[in-house]
Amino acid sequence: MKTSLTLFIISMLIMAVNVFSQQDSLKIQKKQELENLFKEKVKTNLNVDQFTADKLVESYKDNNLQMRTLRKEIKETYKSIESDPDAADMSSKLDKVIELEKKSVEQKEKFYNELKTFLTPQQIAKSFFMKKKFNKELRKELDKRGKKRKDIGD
Repeated sequence: MKTSLTLFIISMLIMAVNVFSQQDSLKIQKKQELENLFKEKVKTNLNVDQFTADKLVESYKDNNLQMRTLRKEIKETYKSIESDPDAADMSSKLDKVIELEKKSVEQKEKFYNELKTFLTPQQIAKSFFMKKKFNKELRKELDKRGKKRKDIGD
């Protein structure tokens, strides 16, 4: 009895691990599909080759990671300020916000300068608006799919 129960628990754990790993690989696959779709749009709309499209996407990914980190740190610092506006170290917290905002501007400038090494100013401008539109369409589609799932679940 104990042996069969132990085997049952082990098999359930193995199945759970497989289900979660499949979800992760599906998520990675979907992310790759979106990236490839964006690369195709870049190639078409900016009239660039695959190498340049790959380079642009990698630049966007690196920049997004840096900016996300800075925004998170700024947000946490503001929360700290808001939670205790009478703190003795308020001056240093405010200085930190200013420094992080400067880093944010510097990161944007660094990103723009990097893009200038392989794109024209016109291509850079088009890429900014194309990325914004792509993200907006993606968000809209995700919201629509989320609403469908919610309606099905009710």
